[in-house]
Amino acid sequence: MTFELNSQNMLLNHIYKQDNIRVIDGMAKNRKCIIICSSNGIYFPNTYEEFRLKIISNDFYEGGRISSLLIEYVERIILIRDIRKSFYVTGINEKYNSIDSVLCMLKELTKGYEIITAGGSAGGYMAAIVGSRLDAKYVINAGGQWNLYKYNQVLERYDFLKEEIGNSACNKWFDLNIQLRNNKVPVFYMYGALNESDIVQVSCIADLDNIYPIAIKSSVHAQGVSTEPYLRLLCGTQDDILKIYHANKGCMVDIDSLEKQINALIEFPEGMQLSWTTTNERKQKAYIDMLYEWVKAKQNICAGKRYFGEPKVAIWGKGRYCKLLMKELEKQNIEVKCIIETQPLDKAFEGIPIVAIDNLYPDIDTIIVVPYYDIENIKDRVCRYRGDIKVVGIDEYIKCVQ
Repeated sequence: MTFELNSQNMLLNHIYKQDNIRVIDGMAKNRKCIIICSSNGIYFPNTYEEFRLKIISNDFYEGGRISSLLIEYVERIILIRDIRKSFYVTGINEKYNSIDSVLCMLKELTKGYEIITAGGSAGGYMAAIVGSRLDAKYVINAGGQWNLYKYNQVLERYDFLKEEIGNSACNKWFDLNIQLRNNKVPVFYMYGALNESDIVQVSCIADLDNIYPIAIKSSVHAQGVSTEPYLRLLCGTQDDILKIYHANKGCMVDIDSLEKQINALIEFPEGMQLSWTTTNERKQKAYIDMLYEWVKAKQNICAGKRYFGEPKVAIWGKGRYCKLLMKELEKQNIEVKCIIETQPLDKAFEGIPIVAIDNLYPDIDTIIVVPYYDIENIKDRVCRYRGDIKVVGIDEYIKCVQ
């Protein structure tokens, strides 16, 4: 059933009455505050089931995982979301029901703080507004829109936006070129240089001096970086941001190259360690190597049962490689009982239930790990809950059938 984004949607109206903001007080006393604005991707597709799962059941905000890593190093983290998917034009809730009222509220919450704002797509759009109006140190923006009049006909397709076209208090935000023209807050703007809508949007701010665009060689809208470089960007300085911009000015940069630059240039705060993070380049190489071994293994008769016996299997990690593994195990009549994720946001994948490790089925005796490059950390996490389970990487499984 379609989840209509309009004022007749009673469930949407009910959650719009809630706060839709999360304020996390960190452990540091350094007067630093990070504001992360969720995008329109906080739930997708637009269905009742997805809305109930992501927003009601999981109370999802983009930036939640990053917040857990930053909590010891900043004094305050603020997460906001626009459940109406109206580019924040109708605010975040009934009380703060416009961009201006949200700005007033955030101004009070951040008084006396040094601010960094961040977000992607519609979240990047709002991060640019908030950062510019609250005099942030800088803004991290992944593919945020600059001109809604020129973005995929959203003013005609989105009911909440359509209703405000004639409202000057709202439509003044539809073209940020006007709103940000004399602003000096640096905006580090990453975008997909092969994505048609991103190309149109970046052309809208060609004459703004405070926007520092990074053209990423990607056709993905709102192309950003992975967890480690994103975290480093949030912990950096204006000088760091400008150095990265000037190193890539006027050219199209590969995402792995950009991540390497960020990781090499920006240091973490003292004591911060991310042993579980992996760069896109390392992941890509690991999966290429794994697929090569898998193709070789297909030349032989599968011997998974000889290796595992009669296991009760769970797979750690979903996605296309998980799907391939499930099909391979099905051929051997090995049943996959569940899929494990660190922070499950979906109930199932390809009909198989998704669970967190602390809710693992008691009869599971074997876990096959798809992100095998992180196998040691995953083994440690499994051991905290179930020391009796056999944990093997997908690479080890492939080798066993050769």
